[in-house]
Amino acid sequence: MVLRPGSIEMGVRRTELTEFRYVSGEMILPHRHEGKWVGLMSATYLQLSISDAALMAASAREVELRMHRKFADPRLRGLVMAVHAEMAAGFPNGRLFLDSVEQAIAVALINGQAVGYRPVRINRGGLGSARLRKIKELVMRTWTTT
Repeated sequence: MVLRPGSIEMGVRRTELTEFRYVSGEMILPHRHEGKWVGLMSATYLQLSISDAALMAASAREVELRMHRKFADPRLRGLVMAVHAEMAAGFPNGRLFLDSVEQAIAVALINGQAVGYRPVRINRGGLGSARLRKIKELVMRTWTTT
């Protein structure tokens, strides 16, 4: 996340850098597991990494995030600012706080930036359709034979 307005040159190759101008609060979401070249920078930014474990815990499966060179998300901005404030204060709240914020960031990324993601459907109570059908058949057989 960019903390102060400025520009950053970046690209896939050193010879193919593009300049992007940012305002405070805009974010960059690069491809996971893919390097990038960064050239001249006049923007102050905070770089965070979200672990694969946090992403898996938030989605129950592996997900792919959309790559963005420039985007804004107020929820993510608030969470990143919380990490920045914690860092500036010397991390007084400890590891549990950072782990919780990392998990919240992972959930926000998956809900807003995942490619083709559909949350796992959770059935709360009741019978599955196959089991209900078997029970109905059993009741009907028992009722017709008596």
